[in-house]
Amino acid sequence: MRISIAEPANDDLCIVCSADKKSICIIQNVIKKFGEATGLKPNLTKSSYFFAGIPEVLEDSLSVVIGIPKASLPVKYLGIPLSTRHVSAKDCRPLIDKIKSKIDGWRSKHGQTEGNGAYKVKWKTVVLPKKEGGLGVKSIAEWNKVCMSQHVLNICRNKEAMWIRWINAYRLKGKPIWDVQPRSVDTWTWKEMLKLRALLRPHVQRRVGNGLNVNFLHDNWHSMGLLCDRLSKREVNLLRIEDEDSVSSALTKIHWPRGRHAASVTHICKRDMPLLNSSADVVCWNGAQNFKSSNVWNTIRCRGRSPPWYKLVWFKGVHRFAFIMWLLCNGKLQTKDKLYQWSIVDNTKCMLYDGDESAEHLFFSCDFSSQIWRKMLSYTNNFHIPGTWNQELDKILADGVGNEFQRRLMKLVLSCAVYSIWSERNQSLFQ
Repeated sequence: MRISIAEPANDDLCIVCSADKKSICIIQNVIKKFGEATGLKPNLTKSSYFFAGIPEVLEDSLSVVIGIPKASLPVKYLGIPLSTRHVSAKDCRPLIDKIKSKIDGWRSKHGQTEGNGAYKVKWKTVVLPKKEGGLGVKSIAEWNKVCMSQHVLNICRNKEAMWIRWINAYRLKGKPIWDVQPRSVDTWTWKEMLKLRALLRPHVQRRVGNGLNVNFLHDNWHSMGLLCDRLSKREVNLLRIEDEDSVSSALTKIHWPRGRHAASVTHICKRDMPLLNSSADVVCWNGAQNFKSSNVWNTIRCRGRSPPWYKLVWFKGVHRFAFIMWLLCNGKLQTKDKLYQWSIVDNTKCMLYDGDESAEHLFFSCDFSSQIWRKMLSYTNNFHIPGTWNQELDKILADGVGNEFQRRLMKLVLSCAVYSIWSERNQSLFQ
């Protein structure tokens, strides 16, 4: 008998076995030997067992052998009800309501109410890496796809696990995961995994060893891609290959046709044919054998262009300075010209000096901010006449002179000036 650990978490353990005395005695013996070897023994008063799908007479006889309290389903584990049937939305409603109440409490604590103003930056920009103009916040939707893709790769690798064996027996039934069709009775998780196939399939490749676990037609092992997309049904029939044939079996039974179809089939199939060896076949992600979540994320995530101001904003400086700089470089500071367009304020008068407030005016066309910037430039032995924000930004990016310390000092002075001017503007406006 093989013991499968279904759910380990901290000091909790769930063991699944057949409902017979032999299996139960084996588990008890394993737990006893484990305790003798490590000194760790289960607390029988806190342990319990569950039966599912067996007669009451058998339950009574097995209860005597087990010797721990019996429990009945459903019970809650980490807030989720455990049951022998599918967990419904109704079962999870108490947990969802509890999480929502927590979120509402956090929102009210920080003075947030629904619909109070426009978003500063689009979410698709926020989730981009800093090098591509974002804040480096990972998208939960994208990261969920990355985690789900790991399950798909484990299925492709036929990883030794009870869940994989169950999937092979009841979901795949001898077919590759790429060819299985979702059913209405399938779970939501399984359906979502199947939806990812079109996204993942071009990147999941097979490195042929003995060729026993690589499908000749439907796995991505050939340099030209999937042979099922390259060969017509007629050409497959001429080769005398079947859908379920592995590379190993296909190479032993393949028949090279003659005549008008021979040229195209031979060009495709005889190209880069593998030399089989005794090593096992390997599942790779874009040619890499070791699966890394970061590699999958970099492949499937949305991408953006690297802005010229990236290194000017993000360096070993002050984080609150960098955030205001990031908003300014993205054109998302909520200056009065924007607030007026949204009908939030009734005028655009600059709070620091005369003129209409905008990002260009505030940095550094305004006389007040211009004097601050000129003074801060003098600390770096830079005595040029301040221009507009875009002119100053272009000048700093174009100069690139001096050593690393001087460049970092210039970036720090600029971010400090922007933050200080914006803070003074907010204080004048709200206080």
